[in-house]
Amino acid sequence: MIEFLKKYKLDNIKEFDLVFFPMILSQHFYIICFNLKNPETIIIDNSALGEYNAKYNGISEKFQKEAFVSFIADFAHPKTDEMDDTMIKRFVMPWRTTENTNDCGIFMMRHMETYMGEEEKAWHCGFGLESENVQEKQIEDLRRKYCAKILLHEINELKYYIVEELKTYLQISYPSRKILEETSKKRIEERLKRELD
Repeated sequence: MIEFLKKYKLDNIKEFDLVFFPMILSQHFYIICFNLKNPETIIIDNSALGEYNAKYNGISEKFQKEAFVSFIADFAHPKTDEMDDTMIKRFVMPWRTTENTNDCGIFMMRHMETYMGEEEKAWHCGFGLESENVQEKQIEDLRRKYCAKILLHEINELKYYIVEELKTYLQISYPSRKILEETSKKRIEERLKRELD
């Protein structure tokens, strides 16, 4: 955190309303969000599976008390005591999943991108319900969006080569591109299947 503050020339954490921490537990991504404006600690997890205590096994509480609250106390943050007193709340969003166990990383990125501190019932990140079979297409679109942003970001030292490859790819006829996309999709699915077996 201190390195992050230095990098962006910020004096301290008092300038933030929300602080997100991507978490990984048993190969599952979710978020712990600390709302410093209206003190609360929130777990945002796309998976509806598992009871709270069994799933997070005290990790969230430990992270909150021993890491984050201790950190903001070092900065004499005015909300330290209130944050220390907050009970952790797990959001129960209507788009949570029970079948999809592969795309938690996409959900996590979308949640960090869209959550602005509103009340649980007022927040909507754009996902449809899993039962309506629309999430798969939405996830596919987001996967493309996030991949493009990562590959074309200025920090990517290979950005120039990717742009050149894209120019070459766009010169290929549309029918040929569709064939390449389908072949590529099949290869990815086969690779994933091998890795999961």
